Amino acid sequence: MNKTVRYFATIAVLLYGTFTFSQCPSGSVAFFSQAEVDDFGSTYPSCTTINGNLGVYGTDITNLDGLSNITTITGYADFESDLSALTDWSGLDNLTTLDGSLYLYTVNFSVLPDFNNLTSIGGDFVYRENTGLSDVSFPNITTINGYFDVGGNPDMTGFSMPALTSVGSLFAYYSNPLLADSDFAQLASTGGYFYISENAALPDFSGFSSLSSIGSYLFIGDNAILEDISGLNNLVTVNGYIQLTYNNALTSLSGLDNVDPSLLTDLRLDSNAGLATCNVPSLCTYLSNGGNATISGNAIGCLNAAQVSQACTPGCASTTAWNGTSWDNGAPNSTIAAVFTGDFSSTGDLHACTLTIQQANVTINTGDDFIVEGVVSVDSGGSLVVENNANLIQVNDASNTGVITVKKRAMMKRQDYVFWGSPVTGQDLKRFSPYTLSPTMAPGYPATVGSSRFYTLNETTNSFAVIPEPLGISFAEAKGYMVRAPNNFPLDFSQTTFYGAFTGIPNNGDATIAITNTPGTGQGYNMLGNPYPSAIDADLFLMQNPGALYFWTHTDQGAASGANYATYTTFGTASATTPTSAIPDGTIAVGQGFLLKTATSGTATFTNAMRTGNNNAVFFRHANIEKHRIWLNLANVEGVQSQMLVGYMDGATQGVDISVDAPQMEDSVNNISSLIGNEKFAIQALSLPFDAADVIPISFNAVTPGAFTMAIDHLDGLFAGNQNIYIKDNIPGIIHNVKESPYTFTADAGTTTNRFSIVFQNMPLAVDTPVFDAGSIALFKADGVLEINSATEAISGIKVFDSRGRLVLEQSHLFANTVKLPQLTVSRQVLFVRVTSGDGNVVTKKVVY
Repeated sequence: MNKTVRYFATIAVLLYGTFTFSQCPSGSVAFFSQAEVDDFGSTYPSCTTINGNLGVYGTDITNLDGLSNITTITGYADFESDLSALTDWSGLDNLTTLDGSLYLYTVNFSVLPDFNNLTSIGGDFVYRENTGLSDVSFPNITTINGYFDVGGNPDMTGFSMPALTSVGSLFAYYSNPLLADSDFAQLASTGGYFYISENAALPDFSGFSSLSSIGSYLFIGDNAILEDISGLNNLVTVNGYIQLTYNNALTSLSGLDNVDPSLLTDLRLDSNAGLATCNVPSLCTYLSNGGNATISGNAIGCLNAAQVSQACTPGCASTTAWNGTSWDNGAPNSTIAAVFTGDFSSTGDLHACTLTIQQANVTINTGDDFIVEGVVSVDSGGSLVVENNANLIQVNDASNTGVITVKKRAMMKRQDYVFWGSPVTGQDLKRFSPYTLSPTMAPGYPATVGSSRFYTLNETTNSFAVIPEPLGISFAEAKGYMVRAPNNFPLDFSQTTFYGAFTGIPNNGDATIAITNTPGTGQGYNMLGNPYPSAIDADLFLMQNPGALYFWTHTDQGAASGANYATYTTFGTASATTPTSAIPDGTIAVGQGFLLKTATSGTATFTNAMRTGNNNAVFFRHANIEKHRIWLNLANVEGVQSQMLVGYMDGATQGVDISVDAPQMEDSVNNISSLIGNEKFAIQALSLPFDAADVIPISFNAVTPGAFTMAIDHLDGLFAGNQNIYIKDNIPGIIHNVKESPYTFTADAGTTTNRFSIVFQNMPLAVDTPVFDAGSIALFKADGVLEINSATEAISGIKVFDSRGRLVLEQSHLFANTVKLPQLTVSRQVLFVRVTSGDGNVVTKKVVY
């Protein structure tokens, strides 16, 4: 609002006090001193009407008693400048009619004017840039025929016009930084726009509960703590646009529910950081009718017009789209639909109301879950791949559209068998395993022709029934199939990974299949298959389908068939007889076929409620990975500062293993990490077999000096048993059993890489005595012969293991510092050499032979 400069055309009260004696002055009057006010009263004792404007500007004016007979002003009344001396406004108590405007502008008030009998203002009401008063009230004014302008009042905390019913033009309420309370309880209409802006302390619109009509647009902007506009719930008419901007605490548009959408010309919602709920009925109707809208910069749910429209539709509250780099409405959740228009590769779990893939390639990576409340749709130009040990979980029964690919790996040998079940509809049996023998080769593959090695189980005869020609036959939902390994697997029957891929429409909702226990001939064994692209809970399945579950492991091809099944019931698990076979973990993996032994014939039912996100569900014909892990925390008085993970894993090495070991990222905080050479690692796996003589060096960093604690967070594998774990501190010469209690120490700021280490034996710290350790043992190949040299103690025994842990060579009673092994004749491979000293000390080292 721009300041209006007012000039009086006729000034009846002159600066020098010259008056014309008559009933009233003929025009406007202005007072610049108390004397002029007093002279007016004595000069015009019977004057009741000022036929023009009234101006009060004198800084020494203390009262307006000279105006006590005035009842009417035909122009405006203007009070400006420093009127702090004016403590008595009772001279205007008889004013009942103001045909023009009331200006209260840049006044330093001591006392607020009463205007006790003034009920109507014929022009504008302006209360701007005034100081001195906090609570401002004009209790008797009922109508303002012009505009309402209250702004820029730095001391004002409350404003009320409780009797005001209408404003003829705009209503502007702005830039009042302390304004928290408003009372316009009877205000029903404004003839112009309604403008509320930059009132930093205004929390709500509770003072506008009667407002029903706005003659032009509604603007609410930059009100820092405004969180609720439900006080506008009676608002029906807005003859223009609605705009809300930079109201960061506002979360909902509740309060605009009843606005007539047919009268709106535009909708502008932008940069309201917390505004997530915009789908009020009036705006939903406006958008559905094609109304103009500019919506951006708000919270998820109200980021754009599409999201608001989506939220207005029953089902998902809103939509977010992935364009290849980011979500346009934040990450999806159970109420927000996900649409992929760009490629996406998961880095964690994702939850969405629905899932739509357009021209995009989407991958659910190993270890991740997509949880979708409703339908999954894949357009013809898009793709969805569920990697091995990932899950696509759907909550509700919805009919999916489009084709996905579900990958599954299995460990098997040539002529071995696997039980399968398909997670999709439309997967051809032969195309799933094209190198498995059958009468007809799969198109595009070399001939693998022979008697079919695809089977189902005949419960009546309790025997496997061959599928004569699998090409052209699809997996049936919830049915299990036995399929032999590809015929191109190694002739030495070594374990080989089979890479399977199911392609089709993802199964969802209830899946049923007939099960039998044929009297007299059958035994009740029915071969079923997990029908979903997610693991299922075995206990929940058995609650729905009583019986016992059997999983084919077949780790020993020479064993009897019954010895190759792991058994599962709700009471517990029994493994197959071979000691290395996998044990059911309570879940049935994606693609897994299995046997259900039922006592009676009937129907087996799978439901979405059984689906689970167990990414490590045991798949039978699956290679288990041996792990023994230590999670070690670093803490100070402020709490845990850092955690490192170290341990042993099948397939790891003493060096850096990609995708296994994780370098330490942050070096400017308190932290601990293990060391591989000079490089720091937050996660490190070492090779098996475990050697109690191992020493794992720790890097320690302190940002500031103080007291710190290293403590076990949790353990698994052999470390959860009796194997002790020690922190070796070289400065005080301490070896502390950290399994018994945390280790506390003090340290200066900085990084040290040679003070701490993890050890597994409580041996005194060496000072001068040479130590028989990995550093004192050298392994190398000379002239084709493996040579082991000890720089300290004599070697009493040698054991050589291959990478699978099998003993290849053993020698004892050597008692020599150098040992050569010409009799070691193995192919090129990684070997582990366990060296024992005469004192019984043991060191294990790896060598590439």
